[in-house]
Amino acid sequence: FIAEFNAISSKGRNVMLAQVVSTGASVVLFLVMIPIYAAGVGDSLWRYAIGLGAIPAAIVLVLRFFYTSESPMWPAAHEGLDHAAEIIKKTYYADEITVQPGQRQDQEQGRPAAVRPGAILELFKSPYGIRTLLVSILVVTQAVEFYGISLHTPKILAALLGNRIELVLLLSAVANTFGVIGAILCVMTVQRVGLRRLAVIGFAVTFSCLAVISGAYPLLAIPVATVLIWVFYAGHNFGPGYAGTAMGSLSYPANVRVVRGGYA
Repeated sequence: FIAEFNAISSKGRNVMLAQVVSTGASVVLFLVMIPIYAAGVGDSLWRYAIGLGAIPAAIVLVLRFFYTSESPMWPAAHEGLDHAAEIIKKTYYADEITVQPGQRQDQEQGRPAAVRPGAILELFKSPYGIRTLLVSILVVTQAVEFYGISLHTPKILAALLGNRIELVLLLSAVANTFGVIGAILCVMTVQRVGLRRLAVIGFAVTFSCLAVISGAYPLLAIPVATVLIWVFYAGHNFGPGYAGTAMGSLSYPANVRVVRGGYA
């Protein structure tokens, strides 16, 4: 969606901003959970975390319904140039957007079909097959290496520090803060370096951290293991964290946007 609203010169950078926002949200949530736990919720802490997460989701849903239009590229491909022109006028406050009669007729005749069952197979055909394979590898491998730690960061820290929940929550917030730093560095360099190179660099960092943590765990001092987790977060968000999804957003035309977005 963001990729279709932005110029090529800033498209990659703006798409990757999603990683900054999502990781920053995790920082906020961990910090908010500290006083809630101190209030005596005990083992029900996870319920409050899920419930609080629903609040901003509902707000964004309402705001998007009222204030965010569809990308003009989608209506241009599926609903007609007139609808796309209206969206451009509303979004960019442009008054001089007109559709020539000849363009309207040509577009109506060549309009592609809407998304249909089995359309995902189009991603594996020419000319999309190779890029779909690359996106698949990036998405799957980054999920394997990331969720091995991210979903279990509080549990890992609890194993290192004991049942000191406030400290575990605080250090989990710090870990995600390192993730925010990595994501910001990614946003700053992606236009110059490119997604694939960033993914390779990030994978090298995360592989090194995982190898040391898992291979030398009995020998690691608690502060060293904790710092390695933080570096892992930074390396992941600098490279592979959002690369597969971003590549899926940037590498396909609007007529397969829904399919490739869901697939990635």
